[in-house]
Amino acid sequence: ASKFFFGDSAPQNQEKYYELWETIAAHYKGNPAVAGYDLLNEPYCTYRYNSGISDEELHALLWNVYDKAYKTIRAVDPDHIIIMEATWNPVDLPEPETYGWENIMYEYHNYLYDDYENAQGKQIANMEDKLGAIADADFPVPTLMGEFCYFNNYSAWDKGLSLLNKAGVNWTTWTYKTIADYGNWGIYHHSKTIGKINLERTSFDAIKKFWSTMDKEIPNTELIRVLKKYM
Repeated sequence: ASKFFFGDSAPQNQEKYYELWETIAAHYKGNPAVAGYDLLNEPYCTYRYNSGISDEELHALLWNVYDKAYKTIRAVDPDHIIIMEATWNPVDLPEPETYGWENIMYEYHNYLYDDYENAQGKQIANMEDKLGAIADADFPVPTLMGEFCYFNNYSAWDKGLSLLNKAGVNWTTWTYKTIADYGNWGIYHHSKTIGKINLERTSFDAIKKFWSTMDKEIPNTELIRVLKKYM
């Protein structure tokens, strides 16, 4: 994130980013199995807090990147949904009509590591605050809560998922499958901890062989039971 937005190499890195999206869009154009293009995960993340740059300047940087990526994709793929993430709230995203963006979705992530077990109700209060801010912004585009976790309290999962559905917000938990048994971070877990592989130094055949052995998973049955109630 730091070298993408900040520093002498940022312009070159951004150009590579646009080229990548052009290639992806050309490859998946017309493919109904692809739900959409999520432009950038948690843009500038925690780097924003030590960048020395104001929120207004950060917004201008991000929105300009989003606009160029949007135009790059639309030049080759007019149909797929383009997803734009906030870090972390609606104030970090623009009015879509300002840029003429169409067929887009705004995405948010929401985590609270205090009150991990929701003993004081902070997990739910935190999500209520986020949903309230989204409602107040009232952007004329669909909303995706793309990452969240209510950890180990299944009552919190019930309440929190109900909140999302009542708000009309699309949602996906983090994450579908973990590399080990990480509790409710995963809907599925691998049967054993997966090692790591260096993608830059490992051959294609070795990578393919490594991942082809990762076909055993264990369903997180209790979490799946709760999720199904709200799907």
